[in-house]
Amino acid sequence: MYLEAIVRFDAREMDTKFTETWSPERQATFLLRTDLDKPLSTNDMVWEAIFSWANTDIPNWANFRSVRLELPQWTGPRQNLWENLEQMQLFLGEHQSELDGIPYWTIAITQCVSLEEKAAWYPIIPPEVRPEWSLLGYDVSDYSLLSGLMNRGYTTEDGDLKGQWAGKLNRYHLFEKMEESLEFARFSDGRLKGHEPFFAYGIYVIEKNV
Repeated sequence: MYLEAIVRFDAREMDTKFTETWSPERQATFLLRTDLDKPLSTNDMVWEAIFSWANTDIPNWANFRSVRLELPQWTGPRQNLWENLEQMQLFLGEHQSELDGIPYWTIAITQCVSLEEKAAWYPIIPPEVRPEWSLLGYDVSDYSLLSGLMNRGYTTEDGDLKGQWAGKLNRYHLFEKMEESLEFARFSDGRLKGHEPFFAYGIYVIEKNV
């Protein structure tokens, strides 16, 4: 039995159009279906964050208006994500003038874990998914949130993966069902050696700032 434990919180851009940043070649290489609204992912090389690491120069992968808020020195121990939702929201409020007119969504990322793993999970604020948050779907990524679903290219050696998996993905290129994302995670462990283990991650929209 798997449950969802919150990993962290983030804010992601909703300004760029899918076809403006994904060339036909990129779509053919990294996506299993292309009739999408927009690919959304744990991976900020796929779905760009509006934050950048403090004191570092990270390129704008999607050229998102060249606007990024520099993160404080500490937001949490895992990647450049926030462990406290209220603190992230306060930070965004303090910098709202810099984001004026730029659409973005605040999100929660969960990891599908066993009951034992969740019992020992590190503290997050808030600790549980709230009923008013909307599930966007499930990504499959490694521990560093590199997506095995949208950031590891598909080749002819992989066989007919589109025929096998595309119909299970929604308009955000995410799995609708946790069970199917867990199955793809196990498949990715065998396909992408050196990046395993892969995990299923839920992505929830908390607030749409448009």
